[in-house]
Amino acid sequence: MQLESQLESQLESQLELRLELQKPTLLSKVLTILENETKGKKQISVDLNQKSISGQLNKTINKLLEDSFILKTIPNIETSSNQQYYLSGKGKVFLKMIKSKRA
Repeated sequence: MQLESQLESQLESQLELRLELQKPTLLSKVLTILENETKGKKQISVDLNQKSISGQLNKTINKLLEDSFILKTIPNIETSSNQQYYLSGKGKVFLKMIKSKRA
Protein backbone atom coordinates (compact mmCIF):
# COMPACT_ATOMS: atom_id res chain seq x y z
CA MET A 1 0.00 0.00 0.00
CA GLN A 2 2.83 2.40 0.87
CA LEU A 3 4.65 1.56 -2.38
CA GLU A 4 1.48 2.26 -4.35
CA SER A 5 1.12 5.61 -2.61
CA GLN A 6 4.76 6.51 -3.36
CA LEU A 7 4.36 5.60 -7.03
CA GLU A 8 1.18 7.65 -7.28
CA SER A 9 2.97 10.62 -5.72
CA GLN A 10 5.90 10.28 -8.14
CA LEU A 11 3.55 10.15 -11.13
CA GLU A 12 1.73 13.26 -9.93
CA SER A 13 5.07 15.05 -9.51
CA GLN A 14 6.13 14.08 -13.02
CA LEU A 15 2.85 15.35 -14.43
CA GLU A 16 3.19 18.62 -12.52
CA LEU A 17 6.75 19.02 -13.81
CA ARG A 18 5.57 18.54 -17.41
CA LEU A 19 2.82 21.12 -16.92
CA GLU A 20 5.27 23.58 -15.36
CA LEU A 21 7.66 23.22 -18.26
CA GLN A 22 4.92 24.10 -20.75
CA LYS A 23 3.94 27.29 -18.95
CA PRO A 24 4.76 28.60 -15.46
CA THR A 25 1.78 28.19 -13.16
CA LEU A 26 0.87 29.56 -9.77
CA LEU A 27 2.51 26.48 -8.24
CA SER A 28 5.98 27.31 -9.58
CA LYS A 29 5.51 31.01 -8.88
CA VAL A 30 4.80 30.27 -5.19
CA LEU A 31 7.78 27.91 -5.01
CA THR A 32 10.00 30.61 -6.52
CA ILE A 33 8.72 33.20 -4.02
CA LEU A 34 9.57 30.84 -1.15
CA GLU A 35 12.95 29.86 -2.58
CA ASN A 36 15.04 32.08 -0.31
CA GLU A 37 12.82 33.00 2.64
CA THR A 38 9.75 32.07 4.64
CA LYS A 39 6.58 34.04 3.94
CA GLY A 40 2.96 34.10 4.99
CA LYS A 41 0.02 33.95 2.59
CA LYS A 42 -0.45 37.72 2.64
CA GLN A 43 3.16 38.38 1.59
CA ILE A 44 3.01 35.66 -1.08
CA SER A 45 -0.16 37.31 -2.39
CA VAL A 46 1.56 40.72 -2.47
CA ASP A 47 4.57 39.23 -4.27
CA LEU A 48 2.15 37.84 -6.88
CA ASN A 49 0.68 41.34 -7.33
CA GLN A 50 -2.71 40.18 -6.04
CA LYS A 51 -4.97 42.62 -4.20
CA SER A 52 -5.93 39.95 -1.68
CA ILE A 53 -5.38 36.26 -0.96
CA SER A 54 -7.25 34.47 -3.74
CA GLY A 55 -9.05 31.16 -3.51
CA GLN A 56 -6.65 29.83 -6.12
CA LEU A 57 -3.68 30.79 -3.96
CA ASN A 58 -5.25 28.97 -0.99
CA LYS A 59 -5.77 25.87 -3.16
CA THR A 60 -2.20 26.04 -4.46
CA ILE A 61 -0.71 26.37 -0.97
CA ASN A 62 -2.82 23.44 0.25
CA LYS A 63 -1.67 21.35 -2.74
CA LEU A 64 1.98 22.24 -2.08
CA LEU A 65 1.55 21.27 1.59
CA GLU A 66 -0.21 18.03 0.65
CA ASP A 67 2.59 17.12 -1.76
CA SER A 68 5.24 18.12 0.83
CA PHE A 69 6.78 20.76 -1.45
CA ILE A 70 6.38 23.36 1.30
CA LEU A 71 6.17 23.17 5.09
CA LYS A 72 4.60 25.30 7.80
CA THR A 73 6.62 27.20 10.38
CA ILE A 74 3.87 26.49 12.95
CA PRO A 75 2.73 22.97 12.01
CA ASN A 76 0.49 22.34 15.04
CA ILE A 77 -1.75 25.38 14.62
CA GLU A 78 -3.83 25.35 11.44
CA THR A 79 -5.23 28.88 11.56
CA SER A 80 -2.43 30.92 13.10
CA SER A 81 -2.24 34.43 11.68
CA ASN A 82 1.54 34.14 12.07
CA GLN A 83 1.71 31.02 9.89
CA GLN A 84 4.49 31.12 7.34
CA TYR A 85 5.68 28.66 4.72
CA TYR A 86 9.06 27.55 3.44
CA LEU A 87 10.41 25.14 0.83
CA SER A 88 11.00 21.56 1.89
CA GLY A 89 13.89 19.55 0.49
CA LYS A 90 11.47 18.02 -2.00
CA GLY A 91 10.27 21.49 -3.01
CA LYS A 92 13.84 22.70 -3.55
CA VAL A 93 14.59 19.70 -5.78
CA PHE A 94 11.37 20.20 -7.76
CA LEU A 95 12.07 23.93 -8.27
CA LYS A 96 15.65 23.16 -9.31
CA MET A 97 14.34 20.63 -11.86
CA ILE A 98 11.92 23.19 -13.28
CA LYS A 99 14.64 25.82 -13.60
CA SER A 100 17.18 23.45 -15.17
CA LYS A 101 14.69 22.11 -17.72
CA ARG A 102 13.63 25.62 -18.74
CA ALA A 103 17.21 26.81 -19.20
